[in-house]
Amino acid sequence: MIRIAVLEDEAPVREELAGYLRRYTRQHGAEFEVSLFADEDEILENYRPNWDIILLDVEMPRLDGMTTAERIRKLDSEVILIFITNMVQYARCNSGYLVNLAQVRGKQDGTVLVGPHNLQISRPRRKAFVEALTDYVGGVAK
Repeated sequence: MIRIAVLEDEAPVREELAGYLRRYTRQHGAEFEVSLFADEDEILENYRPNWDIILLDVEMPRLDGMTTAERIRKLDSEVILIFITNMVQYARCNSGYLVNLAQVRGKQDGTVLVGPHNLQISRPRRKAFVEALTDYVGGVAK
């Protein structure tokens, strides 16, 4: 059985994600044990490393998902952390990266400069990433 925690502050989104996991279970026969959390305090208070996967909302009212992930990682080095968001300032330039578009310092050929890092933009995601970056920069400039 795969144990999954969902940390999402918006109840309808939290329930929608749980519904997706239940549907996957029905369609593929995978067994998931799903725990739902509305905020970071719920998951961090008395944290025990018993989840296989944690889905973390990037933007939450008090403590963002990145900071929550850092705290979880100190308590559990094995759990898989997956960031979820519907915020326009974040884009997935590669299957392994979630990029805060506000931190992009430049783009050249097939890479994007984020802070001190050059990240590869995957070919299948290149067009969507460039469109998201262009929309973000255009929105900030207004």
